[in-house]
Amino acid sequence: MKRVDLSLQPEIERKLTIESVVAELEASLNLLEGPLLRFVFFDLGSQKTSYLLIVIHDLVVDGISWRILLEDLQTAYQQISQAQVIHLPQSSTSYIQWTQSLQEYAQSSEIMREQDYWLQEMQKSFSRLPVDYSTDDNTAANTDIVSVSLSKEETKSVLEEIHKAYNTQIQDVLLIALVDAFATWTGERKLRLDIRGNGRNKIFKNVNLSRTVGSFTTYFPVIFDIAKSSDLGETSIAVKEYLRNIPNSGIGYGILQYLSSEQEIQSKLQNLPQSEVSFNYLGQYDQMISDSSLFRLPETSQGINYSTPSNRYLLQINAVVVQEHLQLQWVYSNAIHRRETIEKLANSFIEVLSSLIAHCQSIEAQRYTPSDFLRAKLNQQQLDDFLLKINQNN
Repeated sequence: MKRVDLSLQPEIERKLTIESVVAELEASLNLLEGPLLRFVFFDLGSQKTSYLLIVIHDLVVDGISWRILLEDLQTAYQQISQAQVIHLPQSSTSYIQWTQSLQEYAQSSEIMREQDYWLQEMQKSFSRLPVDYSTDDNTAANTDIVSVSLSKEETKSVLEEIHKAYNTQIQDVLLIALVDAFATWTGERKLRLDIRGNGRNKIFKNVNLSRTVGSFTTYFPVIFDIAKSSDLGETSIAVKEYLRNIPNSGIGYGILQYLSSEQEIQSKLQNLPQSEVSFNYLGQYDQMISDSSLFRLPETSQGINYSTPSNRYLLQINAVVVQEHLQLQWVYSNAIHRRETIEKLANSFIEVLSSLIAHCQSIEAQRYTPSDFLRAKLNQQQLDDFLLKINQNN
């Protein structure tokens, strides 16, 4: 653990020192050679509250892992401070056991049944994003960020109040608004992007990941087509139904691409055109760190990209709820897009999301879709006709 003495520094100088140390620690993380995590104790003297900073490579932990680690650290600290023996909750399935289960699953007939789905989906045509500058200079050095957010009231609506309308989840709603905003920008009613998920899918009976620390993040490509959608309601149904029809929440894509013993399927998936956009909903950080926690998110972190000098995507969209506000970061290259372009797109997303909130709140009766009744195997028109008859009979 590194110790930094700030006890004699004035407040302004102290803040600059902390920011400098944080940047140094984040940049020092190295996936291949280490270290993967760093601790630093900022000593502000006996009259002020000191700080312990923890920095961990994001390929070692995910958001759920942070919650587990911080809860355990606080429990251990409180037990030690009361002269008690450290006693932590029972561990769940280890990360090694999880990877072994994935290896076995990768050779199963069940996962092989997904290959046709992924190959068919990924061979669908899609248009490239419009750019402001004709260059391939998409590097970390040119990375910039546009940030937008919702109000507390709108955030509460997105989290709790609007999902009854179409039986949606928060990621559905964000993607609905995203697809519509991109359609306005590009003039295309089809959008290809990679969705990042937490990867803790319950696909194995004897695997419990509730207290497992590690990086489980997965990604899988999607192609949303809203050409037949004339309003937000129809777009909502189209996006929701597409997402519900993805097998096993998309985890099979990465398994087939990297773990399958079938070299042909690996080669086909790895050689398909790559998405230019990624989307990642990171969840509610307000829930990750409770009000009673000794820890909080640092305000000094610069989020340095220490993994690669080049970016895989033209646009990376990260959404998270922090301090009761939904916040979105639009990561882009200023060598490819003007800031004004991304700001316009990001603000368009917020406008669509606000319209979607109002639309869902205006719907009195829930609008059911085929995925709400999977065993019935009905399309939307058949389901609407069936529900209409029931309502008429009642």
